[in-house]
Amino acid sequence: MRALPLPRLRALLGASILLFTALAPAAVITASPAAAQIEPLDEVEREDPPGLGSIIGSPEAGPKPEDAGDRGGWAQLVLAVAVFGGVGFILTRVFRAASAGDRAP
Repeated sequence: MRALPLPRLRALLGASILLFTALAPAAVITASPAAAQIEPLDEVEREDPPGLGSIIGSPEAGPKPEDAGDRGGWAQLVLAVAVFGGVGFILTRVFRAASAGDRAP
C-alpha cells in the first residue's frame, strides 16, 4: 500500500475532523437513553394534576418572534445560514487543497 503525501493526509484529517465536529451534535440529539426504550409494566393511563401542563409542549406553544433576537427570528436564521456557509466554505477549501496536492509533482 502506497503512503499518502503529507499535505493530502493533513487535508483528509482536517476534513474528517470537521465533518465529525459538524455531525456530533446531531448524534447526541437523536440518541435516546436506554430507559426511554423500556415499556412500562403497568398500562394505567395517568393524568396530570389540574393546573399543570405536560412536560412535552405542543408545537403551537410559545409566542411568535417579535424581535430579531427571539427564537425563530431573522437574526437566528441569518446566524444558521452563516454557520452552514462557513462550514461549506472551509470544506471546499480543504478539498481543493487536497486535490491540488495530488496534482503537484
